Parts: sequence; structure tokens; C-alpha cells
Amino acid sequence: MVQIGNEIISGMLWPEGRVGGSYNTTQQWQQFTNLLMTARNAVIAAVPNTTIPIRIHIDRGGDNAGSRWFFDNINSYQVPFDIIGQSFYPWWHGTLSDLTENINDLATSYNKEIIIVETAYPWTLQWEDNHNNFVWQTSQLHPGYPATVQGQYNFLRNLIGIIKDV
Repeated sequence: MVQIGNEIISGMLWPEGRVGGSYNTTQQWQQFTNLLMTARNAVIAAVPNTTIPIRIHIDRGGDNAGSRWFFDNINSYQVPFDIIGQSFYPWWHGTLSDLTENINDLATSYNKEIIIVETAYPWTLQWEDNHNNFVWQTSQLHPGYPATVQGQYNFLRNLIGIIKDV
């Protein structure tokens, strides 16, 4: 499997491949999708006579409207790909219910496999090094999932269950 770009909800290789906001234009989407198709074709050319699944990865795990906006645009330009990759960080991307609704909709709307490419959940709110944590307050935690080893385990176990169900 080859992933073209990382969390490319706003495009890639700015400014040519930038999309969204004031760059949400036909010209920008054409340029961006041309980059995606060129990358895909390069992967296929690099390994002839082999089927290599292509993954498109965005960071909207619990955001169905944002996910649909992106993949509807990708599909309108007929970009071929095999797998939808999503990042899901619950303090930025919503609840497990939001994730469930989103990936169920994406799987049925686009008939693609879904992979949660990135995720995390804290086992502590304490700083254990000299780097700032993304999650440091109990208000950032989801109900039923404390910042403990068991809370982290339960979150990941439930996340895996959701993915398997889809």
C-alpha cells in the first residue's frame, strides 16, 4: 500500500495543490487532483505488473461533512484510489460516535476500505518529559475514558471494535 500525502484535507505542495477556504476553486482542485493522479501513476510505473493499493489520508475522523466535501471533490475529478485513510484524535476530531457515523457513511458512499491511520489517547495528563502534551486537562478527555493505562486501553479496544464493525 502507498499513501499519497499525509492528512491532505487542504491539499499538498502549496500553493499549486492547495484547496479549501479561498483556494476552493475549480482551478485549485484541478491542480491538486492532477498532483494526486501523477503520484498514483508514478507508483504504478515504479512497480509494473503489481497491484499496489493507493490510500488517500485526511484528518477528519469524526467530521462527516468535511470528509464528504473532500472525497466528493476527489471523486468528481475521477481520482482513482483504493483506501480511505483517516486520522482520529478525539480531542480534535469528535467522539467515537462521530467516528462511527463518519466511517460508516464513507464506506457505504464510496465503497472503499477505511483505515484509521493515526490515533492516540493519553494514559496520563502529567508531563513526563520536556515536551508539551496535546492533552493535559480532564476537560479534553472523553467520558468513560480516564487518562490511565486502562482508560487508554479501553479507548483503543473500542476504537478497534468500531473499525471491525465497519
